[in-house]
Amino acid sequence: MAAASQVKRDVIIAIDFGTTYSRFGYVFPNASEDHVYVFQKWGRGQGVSYSKTPTALLMTEDGKLHKFGHAAMEMYAKQAMSQKDCKKLLYFDKFKLLLHSKEDLNERTEVRARNGKKWPALDVFAKCLEYLKKISTDAVNERHLKSAKDNPNADVMYKPEQIQWVITIPAIWRISAKEFMRKAAYKAGIASPEDPDQLILALEPEAASYYCRKLPFDMFKGQQGNEVVKETLDQEKVPYMVVDNGGGTLDITVHEINAVDGHILEKHCPTGGLFGGIHVDGEFEKLMSNAFGEDFIRNFKEKFPNDWQIIMNRFEIHKRAEEDVDNDEISINLPLNFIKSCYHDIGEDDDAINTKIKRFYPENVSLSSDYLNITMEMLGELHRPIVTRITEHIKSLLSKETLQDVKTMFLVGGFSEAQFLRKEISRCFPDKRILIPHDPELAIIHGAVEFAQDPSLLRARIMGKTYGVRVCVTFDPKKHPEEKRFVHSLTNIMCTVVTFFIR
Repeated sequence: MAAASQVKRDVIIAIDFGTTYSRFGYVFPNASEDHVYVFQKWGRGQGVSYSKTPTALLMTEDGKLHKFGHAAMEMYAKQAMSQKDCKKLLYFDKFKLLLHSKEDLNERTEVRARNGKKWPALDVFAKCLEYLKKISTDAVNERHLKSAKDNPNADVMYKPEQIQWVITIPAIWRISAKEFMRKAAYKAGIASPEDPDQLILALEPEAASYYCRKLPFDMFKGQQGNEVVKETLDQEKVPYMVVDNGGGTLDITVHEINAVDGHILEKHCPTGGLFGGIHVDGEFEKLMSNAFGEDFIRNFKEKFPNDWQIIMNRFEIHKRAEEDVDNDEISINLPLNFIKSCYHDIGEDDDAINTKIKRFYPENVSLSSDYLNITMEMLGELHRPIVTRITEHIKSLLSKETLQDVKTMFLVGGFSEAQFLRKEISRCFPDKRILIPHDPELAIIHGAVEFAQDPSLLRARIMGKTYGVRVCVTFDPKKHPEEKRFVHSLTNIMCTVVTFFIR
């Protein structure tokens, strides 16, 4: 468990390094107002402004950082138009999943770029963190200059040692993955082995727990009332569950509050798996292959990788559509090259193309002009496989005798935005209080900075594994049971086997 830093620093920067997207936030603990700032300027080079950016890295062939985030995705897509130039660039995305799936993870572990070339994974992670470090420290100093009155004794620019770093990680990671992330941070210049307390690795569902329990009920979707959730949890004296639905993983922890001093205790060790929102993207790709043909989609990806990325980006936005708001279907604007390719390879008009589509999807998928129309029913079917796996995992967890009294479930993480997931969890667990923050994506980054200010609030964790050691000692009839006695073959001394369990 993270220990409280011995040094009180002037600014806390928290990095949420996600499978599909990353973001950062910061707070000035000594300021007159303890406000968490979440960086909102990602994508400005593309004419948009977001609080997150794709976890995508573009490197030159000699391993130098070229672009990160939206810029990396866009630059690679443009370069991919030229197959010759594309082969010179190393493009990495969704590589964070490696840390969960790789059992023999070490400093020599490699990750494969889109062009097939392998590169040391530690270097890929370090370059991403180094970029995020630069952007976040620049943002902090820019904000500091605007609000110097809140920190009258601080320097004009923050020195590295004045920054407390927090990086959020899945609670279900192995020890080797957590250590790998720390090494990558050190390589990126975020803290160092000489000052390890400067970097806190905050477990994502734990950070969300810190944040959610302090909110009033009216800060959750569909809830009313100004009562703080923590007060209700204190009164009930029962465990509550935090379900972090991310892009790559499902991460669940169960906490309870010590009624005497208000400290948080872990009730069950973290659990989850690779049950993230990216599986919905995979189902959409299957739909496209079924509707237009596997060969057509494969050739289009190779010939127009930029346009294919545009399609996936637009689906990412539309897949979070809500029922009964605007329409009973989503309409994805298809790039011109996709429409031209359809007319060339499949049919001369929309009717001919729809004839092919209807072989697989008679009613729920259609093409009209340059739009792909998918009914909300079909969108729900794309979510169903992974949503079912998530709810089954939660059911299995709640069936445990020690968790029978869980009353409240917090849903956080980007995939908790999906209405199909929210509705299915509400349907499967009608006896639970389901609380979803208005912006569940930001719960972890807000909670991370709060965790850094008071890590000691979490007083106990349950270890995921127990290790045993067996040793032989001289037999003592006052302490050892008779059935454990035997004569050692080398010493002819009566001995017993004692097992020690180490958590």
